[in-house]
Amino acid sequence: DLQDEIDTERENFLSLSSNGRKLINNLDGQEDAALLKKRLEEMNQRWNYLKAKSIAIRNRLEGNSDNWNSLFLSLRDLVEWASKKESELSTMGPISGDEASIRSQQEDIRNFLRDLENKRIVVENNLLSGQQHINSISNNSNNDS
Repeated sequence: DLQDEIDTERENFLSLSSNGRKLINNLDGQEDAALLKKRLEEMNQRWNYLKAKSIAIRNRLEGNSDNWNSLFLSLRDLVEWASKKESELSTMGPISGDEASIRSQQEDIRNFLRDLENKRIVVENNLLSGQQHINSISNNSNNDS
């Protein structure tokens, strides 16, 4: 796990930083002390950069996870709805019977078509949302390179 590795390296960083400060105080030559101080500052800057990048990646992963989970739940609802409607349609059978039965069956089909049209919007929104998530991930991975 990346976070475990960062935590392990944090201990190494703190130890190096502490020992480096002690060495600076004990060095007799100003030139050696200045060079060591500069190296410690560079190490500190790199460490801070890596921490910030790690936090940004974690936040992005958490955000993407929430988005994908929401999309997954919506798609699951659509699949359940489609299965339910498929079952209802298969029990209807062909249009037949007396005039009242035929009118009732026609009304059921109109209601189904209306429901289907309403779900079309949800399906299109989910497709768009999925495409946006994919594009976002693609753009972020290109930016991280």
